[in-house]
Amino acid sequence: MAHVLVTGALGTLGRATTAQLIRDGHKVTSLDNRPAPDAWAPHHVVADIRDPQQYRTTLADCEALVHLASLHGRDHMARFGFNDFWSVNVDGTLALYRALKESAVSQVVLASSMAVYGPIPSAPRSAWEIRDESMSTTSYDAYSLTKLTSESIAEYTLADAGILTTVLRLGHFTPAGLLHHGFRLLFGGLDIRDAAAAVAAALSRPPVGTNRHLNIHAASPLPNRIDTLRDAPTAVLEELFPQFMSTLAERGEDPVAHLWGRSAWPIVHAANEIGYAPAYDFDRFASDFLRGDLSGYRWLELPRWGI
Repeated sequence: MAHVLVTGALGTLGRATTAQLIRDGHKVTSLDNRPAPDAWAPHHVVADIRDPQQYRTTLADCEALVHLASLHGRDHMARFGFNDFWSVNVDGTLALYRALKESAVSQVVLASSMAVYGPIPSAPRSAWEIRDESMSTTSYDAYSLTKLTSESIAEYTLADAGILTTVLRLGHFTPAGLLHHGFRLLFGGLDIRDAAAAVAAALSRPPVGTNRHLNIHAASPLPNRIDTLRDAPTAVLEELFPQFMSTLAERGEDPVAHLWGRSAWPIVHAANEIGYAPAYDFDRFASDFLRGDLSGYRWLELPRWGI
């Protein structure tokens, strides 16, 4: 087991990841720009990732880094400008990676985003597509640009210092509500517990020789149904999940309102590389929803990113 520094540890993903790594037996030091609550378990460092002097001594004792600290697209785009995104996501990541050269850290898990593949098609209705790691990347807003630049910093650091990075291009895990979360598990969404498990799996199977880039999403049957989805997406869902869809109809819910982003996201590469096997897919959500057991989704009610 390794001594792991987790940046952004008090955010949604940071909280889940820290708990997962502790369960796995790692020694964890958490880092955030906010003080931790009294009940927080690991050693906590209050620091700004843009200022290595605040955490250099702590980093020197660690063997692995999980870099989650970031401004994020959904919650932060309306509150922060381009310069803020660049300062935190790029300047902060660069400062952190440069500080690694004076540490014992040999591998990094870097949180990136599905946003690096560009805007997801929403129209026309027939514009469904498979999105996997073979797609070219592009930047179309401050968030995607800074995430792609962070990935480039990881490549530079490999060439400069030989430090390997697993880049996790995470799916959407900040939904607006319960049903929104459930449907997103089919279309590029991700349960926060699976995101944390992916981080742990990446640490347990470090890359060899080169950095790797993995899409991390919930398991979904839709990549195998892409042709049918183009013609009748609702019919596909009614075929795959008849009881769930009929229950929604009885409650007056319109499933079309929840069909976000006409895309399907295979996770084969992550399964092969790190043994990623998400447990919280749409099947599980539908079963819990129909039984009225929503205890496993209380994390959806937590504040995101400390906001």
